[in-house]
Amino acid sequence: IVNYGTGLVSTNGNYAILTVMMADEPMSAVSMDSIKSLKDVASGYAADNSDIKNTWVTGTAVTVQDISETVDSEFTWIEIGVVVLIFILLFFVLGSYFTPIRSLFTILLSISWTIGLTHLVFTELLGIPVTWIVPIVLLVVCLGLGMDYDILLTTRIREGKSKGLSNDEAITSALEKSGAVITLCGLIMGGTFLTLLSSASPMLQEFGFALGFAILIDSLIVVTYLVPALMHLMGDWSWKGPKFLQKRRAAKE
Repeated sequence: IVNYGTGLVSTNGNYAILTVMMADEPMSAVSMDSIKSLKDVASGYAADNSDIKNTWVTGTAVTVQDISETVDSEFTWIEIGVVVLIFILLFFVLGSYFTPIRSLFTILLSISWTIGLTHLVFTELLGIPVTWIVPIVLLVVCLGLGMDYDILLTTRIREGKSKGLSNDEAITSALEKSGAVITLCGLIMGGTFLTLLSSASPMLQEFGFALGFAILIDSLIVVTYLVPALMHLMGDWSWKGPKFLQKRRAAKE
């Protein structure tokens, strides 16, 4: 923290303003911790001095810190809500118990890899703390985009099964028809996000790296290799589901 000046005192002596400047960006983890320390110091000083009635800590960094605390307290429920909603939608679309779980597992796996690598590159190697909002945006965006790639391949496999192909034949056919499209879409989207690395802002660099890497690893590795391998191991269990959904799907096909 860099402190400039001793502050200002009102003419009647009832109010005093002390200006404090942050050496780091307002959204950085260091600034968030510094704000908490300032609040503790201000409230502690007021508690020790009966003449002081109220204390306020304000400013851009404080606003960001308040938002981060609100988001952190609600983010767990947001995560659970998103995962449950996606599972329900996939359950009715695919008519399967296990494929929605497999889809969510593989996407969350790529997100966890990305968060770990982002912290390794920026925090450990570059000495730049990862901004608190990056994991939140990464989860929401990648659950949407990653699910698109996954559903594209999974529905192709289901189409092959409905045409009488075996499970492995349907997987091979789906990869031949959709693998190149998924790879190309991932390269375009991932490359677009990676252009943010050219920004001078560390926060934009973190967003670009995290989103770009997550989409590339999901489209080039997870969906292309890991998903087919898991569906091969699952076999016909990939399509086990309630009878009413199975009948409705068979009628449409």
